[in-house]
Amino acid sequence: MSTRRTWTAVYRRVSRDVVMTVALIIALPAFAQAPSTPTQRAPDTMEARMLACAPCHGKQGEGTDNDYFPRLAGKPAGYLKNQLVAFRDGRRRYPPMNYLLGYQSDTYLQKIAEYFAALRPPASAPASSRASRSEASKSPVMATFASR
Repeated sequence: MSTRRTWTAVYRRVSRDVVMTVALIIALPAFAQAPSTPTQRAPDTMEARMLACAPCHGKQGEGTDNDYFPRLAGKPAGYLKNQLVAFRDGRRRYPPMNYLLGYQSDTYLQKIAEYFAALRPPASAPASSRASRSEASKSPVMATFASR
């Protein structure tokens, strides 16, 4: 019985390998065909490169309502470069930024800083208050938000 089980196991293994090989041979021409139209290369511009920043900092560097993802657009290039260098060198810690900037040169960080410094996206709408007008009238700061 043990010999029969051994041969059955060998037969199953060989059958599986044969089926996988035949499937690969059938599928191979589909993968080997050249595309009918040449593929276009993505543009190699700072704008295209900085799309990696958009999920966190906005399409135009406008930031989000989350404090971890501040506005970058329009800030001084020197300030932005200092922050980028601090992330790269580990003086500021936020793992995604540390990872993305870990091997970037000072020259490239300067280009990134200049790119975001030159952006001028439209100002975001002010936050609305949840306070009622009577509550807002008690505080001059809240009154400015409630009147909008």
